[in-house]
Amino acid sequence: MPRKTAAKIVNPSPHIPPVLDWIVSETMTVNGRNVESGTELSITGEGGTRFVFVRHVTRPDGREWIGVMETYRGSPQAYRSFRPGRIKTVHRLTKTRSKTT
Repeated sequence: MPRKTAAKIVNPSPHIPPVLDWIVSETMTVNGRNVESGTELSITGEGGTRFVFVRHVTRPDGREWIGVMETYRGSPQAYRSFRPGRIKTVHRLTKTRSKTT
């Protein structure tokens, strides 16, 4: 039987539907900056690894977390979850400005 390689194992977590009473949002505000799906973040204690924001989840009992995709050299690696208080930096989105004539 051939061995499975890490590249073939896929984490289905981003595609699992949330529980009905959870509040799921693809936007949030951190340190006065708007964060939307696709925004790069740095997390305290994660040693320089960048993450791409996927969603913010709040439960009725007040617990909350963010779902992010870990990136390594620009390619997605793993789906992870953190408390919003661990967000260290919200990185700028690099967008080309449209030319006004």
